[in-house]
Amino acid sequence: VPAPWARPGSGFTLLFEAWAVEMARHLPAGTLAEQLDETDTRLWRFIAHYVDEARRLEDYMGVEAIGIDETSRRGRNCITVVADLVEHDVINVTPGKDPATVERFSRDFMDHNGVPEYVRLVACDMSLGFRKGIREHLPHARRIVDRFHVARHANEAVDKAGKTEGRSNPLLKRTKYLWLRNEESLTELQVETKRNLTRQRLKTGRACRMREVLQDVYADSRTPSEAWVRLHRLCSWMMHSRLEPMKELARLFRRHFATIIYLTCGSSHINGSSDCDAQEQLRARLDCLLEPTGAGIDDLVDTPAGIWWGFRWHTGFQANPASGTAPDFGVGPVRMSIDC
Repeated sequence: VPAPWARPGSGFTLLFEAWAVEMARHLPAGTLAEQLDETDTRLWRFIAHYVDEARRLEDYMGVEAIGIDETSRRGRNCITVVADLVEHDVINVTPGKDPATVERFSRDFMDHNGVPEYVRLVACDMSLGFRKGIREHLPHARRIVDRFHVARHANEAVDKAGKTEGRSNPLLKRTKYLWLRNEESLTELQVETKRNLTRQRLKTGRACRMREVLQDVYADSRTPSEAWVRLHRLCSWMMHSRLEPMKELARLFRRHFATIIYLTCGSSHINGSSDCDAQEQLRARLDCLLEPTGAGIDDLVDTPAGIWWGFRWHTGFQANPASGTAPDFGVGPVRMSIDC
């Protein structure tokens, strides 16, 4: 006799399953299983069931702006997470980070009433694989490089400059994070130490100043033309700095100049069109997710990535990008909502 308070064959009440699925959004399945004194195998079984049910109800008809980012653990088992940047929802997780990942997303997108031709903005990193996939499978999308990744490349360049100079200058010992953090994040003693080091005309100090100027370009530029001029001058300064990490950064920026400029100011001027109100509204709504500090696309990646790896470990799933298939588990225990 089927019980009205339990799903057939589950072994748990509907109320318990609902509570466990909600908790699985915030805890690894192994941790949750220990707290419930239950095996994670049984938890994964009904979590996967409800994910499949939820995925069948997904409708991506109105999705026009997405963010694509990849993440991995120790450089292995790379996955790509796709998020709706207007609704702040993760809508797809797929293995790999090459053009085929965008193709797999596009097929899944169409299976849920999404129209690839309606996607107008794609925020991602500077990956050539993503660029090729977007060009082939999202033909009408404008690709933009989000501020988080621009800032990350700048921090990496400053760090390389500091390590190179630190080999011959003992003054830089244990000062790595003085140059990578904004002064608002430093203590008074750290700020004073940083300013004293800056007066020594260190190469690392110059590199740090270039990073700060890049932040000012994002924060203070009022028009596309002003942002273009300021970023162009910054790249010229980097190229003449005799600091190889900063010169490499300048070359990277120049290769992606238009996609970086896009988010520094109003998009309607850049597109050269007077009828771009919808794109301008999308761009304005994206700004809160694309800050160089605080919330960024990576913040949308952390939770589904952790759930994905837990499922891979549990099932022994091995990604096979050539097959174009992904496990039935989908994107996580629920459609995750992330407020800006």
